[in-house]
Amino acid sequence: MHLERVCKHCCGKFLAKKDKQWHCSRRCFKQHYYALKRLALLNSFPFYKCPKCERVTKLGFDPSKKIEHWVNFRCPWCYRKEASIELIINETAVFVVF
Repeated sequence: MHLERVCKHCCGKFLAKKDKQWHCSRRCFKQHYYALKRLALLNSFPFYKCPKCERVTKLGFDPSKKIEHWVNFRCPWCYRKEASIELIINETAVFVVF
């Protein structure tokens, strides 16, 4: 039994050998899987609102787990260095408490 399918990653047509096959090759499967993992990881990081310039930036790390990154963090817009480690984490942003 062969089913004609469209690959979820490269959008190419292929003949699936099994009902659960949605990728044309192992390479496409891995690339699609890791792209989804990367996207989920990027969406899990909080936002930071600078008290000086009031711009919002998405952090590339979790400040509660990587405190050494947070201590050395500078606002990418005004280069203000944060001195406080205390955080209030809201639904959409991370604010620094002084």
